[in-house]
Amino acid sequence: MGFAHGLADAQKTMGVITLALVTATAAGSFQELPDWCSFLKMDKTQQAEKALKSLQTKDLSEETLAGAAAVLESEALRLKNGEFREAFLTLSAYAYEEAVQSEDSQRTMTAARQTHADLLEKEARLLLPKTPVVGKMVAAKLTDWKKTLDAEMAGATAAKKVPISVAAAKVKDLSPDVPSWIKVICALTMAAGTAAGGWKIIKTLGHKMVKLHPVHGFAAETTAATLLAVTGSMGMTVSTTHSITTAIMGVGCAKRFNALKLSLVERIIWAWVLTLLAAGLVGYLMVKLFQLCGWLP
Repeated sequence: MGFAHGLADAQKTMGVITLALVTATAAGSFQELPDWCSFLKMDKTQQAEKALKSLQTKDLSEETLAGAAAVLESEALRLKNGEFREAFLTLSAYAYEEAVQSEDSQRTMTAARQTHADLLEKEARLLLPKTPVVGKMVAAKLTDWKKTLDAEMAGATAAKKVPISVAAAKVKDLSPDVPSWIKVICALTMAAGTAAGGWKIIKTLGHKMVKLHPVHGFAAETTAATLLAVTGSMGMTVSTTHSITTAIMGVGCAKRFNALKLSLVERIIWAWVLTLLAAGLVGYLMVKLFQLCGWLP
């Protein structure tokens, strides 16, 4: 259940933090950061963002193509081996090719293919992805960017679009991997939250709503964990709270229907409904407050 909880709730938290850092890096907000804060910067910098945008324009001169390719190659070579490095090098190779710079194109494509081979070799050495059941959920889904961009550009040619601009749009949409330090912080935060407030939740769900015994807890936890693991592996976002609470309700009804305290169930359902409204209201008020302070237009 702990693993499934992290697979569901922690994923959303990690995504929000990573998205904020990606946006700030691409916007240039982190340019003046001190060296000790460099871990906050993501792989797609403002320079790479500008190069990708320039490749998406309609009339691409050889000078524009070569300039963007040089920026992407430079940005890729400063990155550690990863999907951004491979994608930038592959797109750079195609941009050099369009700019009729065959030597540069061959050099960057060779580097891109080597990057992909290194990523495959690294993934093959990992043990966790080979674990039954869990392995499929944690295994990296590596993209072969040469094949991907070849397919995108072939489709663009058939549709009478500019192939290189379509390829640039594909790379621009690439999302980064979540950094390890974000994963650790989210894991520790969830563990601390469970340790601090867990007993109150256990008391409410396991004693007040319905009296649970170990076998009932096992049934409810197994049901909720299975649901979260299956939906998580399919990329679906399902609430841990809703899953475990309704599983416990089902266990209570299996004992006998009058074992379930319906008044408490009603309060829980109302809390779920009002949480959505309250979150929307707080979000609205925060935006208005930031606008009053001049922090938002």
